[in-house]
Formats: sequence, C-alpha cells, structure tokens
Amino acid sequence: MYCPECGKVVPDGANFCPSCGRDLTSMQYTSNSYTTTTGGPAYYGQPPVVKKTSGKKVAAVVIVAIVVLAIFVMPDFDTGSRSDGPLHGQVFVKEFDDTVSVDTETLRCVTEVGGFASGDAYFGFVPLSEEDKKTYGYSTGIRLYLSDVIGGSFAQFRYVISGTMDAVVDWKTEPFMTMYGSNYGNYHVVVQCRNLPSDTPTEYVFDYNVSHYVSSAWEYLGGTFGFEYKMDDADFSPYVPASTEEKLARDVNDYTKSPSFIVNNKVTRDVEHQLRAFYEEAIGPVTNDQDYADFILAYVQTAFLYVSDSFLYQQGEYFAYPVETLLYGAGDCEDTSILCAALFKSAGYDSALLLLPGHAMTGISLPGFKKPTHIDSGYEIISQEVAGKMYYACETTCGKPLESGIVPIDNGHRYSTDLNKGYAGYGSFTFYPAEA
Repeated sequence: MYCPECGKVVPDGANFCPSCGRDLTSMQYTSNSYTTTTGGPAYYGQPPVVKKTSGKKVAAVVIVAIVVLAIFVMPDFDTGSRSDGPLHGQVFVKEFDDTVSVDTETLRCVTEVGGFASGDAYFGFVPLSEEDKKTYGYSTGIRLYLSDVIGGSFAQFRYVISGTMDAVVDWKTEPFMTMYGSNYGNYHVVVQCRNLPSDTPTEYVFDYNVSHYVSSAWEYLGGTFGFEYKMDDADFSPYVPASTEEKLARDVNDYTKSPSFIVNNKVTRDVEHQLRAFYEEAIGPVTNDQDYADFILAYVQTAFLYVSDSFLYQQGEYFAYPVETLLYGAGDCEDTSILCAALFKSAGYDSALLLLPGHAMTGISLPGFKKPTHIDSGYEIISQEVAGKMYYACETTCGKPLESGIVPIDNGHRYSTDLNKGYAGYGSFTFYPAEA
C-alpha cells in the first residue's frame, strides 16, 4: 500500500510509514490504485456500496463493508457511530437496478435507456490487452452483447453508432460490439443483422448512457447507509484541470479565492437530496437545522478516505472541487471541507471554508447553536462572526461523527488561537463564506 501522507510505498500490514512516520494503524487502504485517462489522480476509491454478481450482466445485490477512517482518537462520549445506537442493525440503501451496469475498477457505469426491455441486449466490461490499455488509457472496454437468440439467428452484424461519438462497426460475425476509452455520454446504436449479403437486414435499436460511478457507504447512530450515483461527465469534466497551468493554479495562494470552490451544482444538490431522504427515513422530518447539519457532516467525516494532495493529485497542494472528492472517495482537509461546505450550501445553510495553519475545516452558520454538554478537555468549540453571521467550525477529517462546532485539540494546539493571524501574501486564518 501507499502512505496517505507522503505517498511512499509502505509494506502491507505496516503500522507506521517508514519514510515519514505516519501512524497507519487505523487506516484501511487497498494496495491497488488507478489513474484516470485525463491525467487525473491515482486514488484509493470508495468501496462499492454493493457487491456485484459475476458474469456479463452486472447487478447490485447486497451492502458491503464500511470504511471508517480514524485520524484522531475519539473519546467515549462519541455516539455517532456507536454500534448500539438508536439505528442499530438498520440498513438504508439506495442502489441501482438491473438497468445499470457498473465497472468499479474504472468508476464507470452504463445505463440502459431504450431497447433493452425485451432482453435483446445487455452490457459487460471486458479486460483490454496491454497495448490497448496504453492506447486508450483504460483497463476495460464496454461491450454491448446481443442476446443468444439474436446472436444465434443471424451470421453477420453491423453497428451504426451516433450521439457523443459517431462510428460504424462494419459487418462482422461476432454478436457484440466493444467500445474503448472513456466513452462518457449518450449513445444511439442501430444494429443491423443478416445471414447473407443479399438479405434485407433486421434492425434492433438501443439507447444508453455512459457516466461516472460514485458510491458512498458509512455508519451513523448504529445504522448503515449507502448509495450509488451516476455523475454525468458534463457535470464533472468542467471542474478537472485542462492543462498543467490550470492544475498548478489549484495551489491556492490567495485565501480570498477559496470560496469559489464551494460549488452548489446538480451533483451536490442530488447528493444532498439523497442524504435528506435518508435522514427523513431513518430519523424523521428535518425540523432541527443543527441535527441535520450533524448528519451531513457525519457523512463527510466517515465516508471519505484521508489522502494527501501529494499522493492524490501529485502536487503539494491542490484545492479540489466537490465533484472530484465525490468521485475519488478521498481527499485531504481542504478537499473534504470544501465538499462539506458545498453540501451545507445545497441544503440551504450559510457555509464557509475555515483556513488555518496547515489545516482547513468547514464553517456553518447555525442560529440558536446548542453547545454539546459532553465536550471534554480534548476538544474546543471554534466560532467567529464574519459579515454579521456567526460561523462554527466543523472538523471533516476525524474519521468518526463529531458534531458541528466541536474541534479536536491537535497535540495540545488550539486552532482557535490562530484566528485572525495569517500567512503573509496568503491571507488571514478565518472563515471565508461561500459565494451567494
């Protein structure tokens, strides 16, 4: 596996990184990584919400393990992930139906839109040769299989593709078509079938969509939550650096620009709506803003892996947009704080990004904030008034649910003492409210 702090190779099972000394005893990482075709990050992706059946058709069936990442040692008062909590043993899952095929290796999913209801075709993902991997940048190809009935009734097949990509796969004897590369977008395929060149072809028409695959799984109050989500490339690619210069610019050296990353778009709204649906199903109506804020915060705290920018994005500092953190299932403090602030914003809260020396947190404005009664000496409450609103700090990298406003004291250091100080040329250590 790799160290999430310095990115160096670490022997599997090691408790500490031999290069930088990072404590790895609570980390659960896979030893595999994947690099996107567009020069994106090598990542430790989220575990899939569900297991997938073997065979050509990929279908969702059951919930699997939750990754819980403990960065800080939490005291006994923490109840957010307690196994005997009020939701003990309950499972809340939103998963794809059989019309969606998923490749968890390349984080792609294919949705059957039209022409598949009668079982005339289905999708699968097939391994590519080493040469094709280098050419197309993906380890698998998307394959459209014709049913055994159609495949056994005809000898020759022609595929006319239109939509995001226009192409023709001329007459061939195999009853399947393989797409190489990322292939995100919408497709319309006309399959012409015949036995002899002189035959009038029989046509079958299929429509489908290829999108990014997002999954999250976590625990809260003893209950298990998980969902799958399809992210259209049109909602993702605008936030990915298109050049080396754009990527280097993500090393933000002007703190006043940081709120521009707190994007409230279709993706964050969709995820927030799913979180709201889970909350209403498991707990009840959203009547207390602070309770629902804690639920959103717990999702970010426990469903995402902490991985440094130097490993995840191959540069020392990189401010990631929410869609990037959602897709890769990982990020460092500012990445998960930006995501949390965006989800708060989508939920209707006033949110902010709190920038501190070597650290970042989310800020949220909670009128009538109720201070937890169980806070102990290892924690503090950080708040500050900015532009007439009181913001409370939310720690997103603690690995367990921790309520809004409560911040661990880091090795004796109180981050509250850093407020209004700053780095020359960068800006003050303070809350930077999200843009309206």
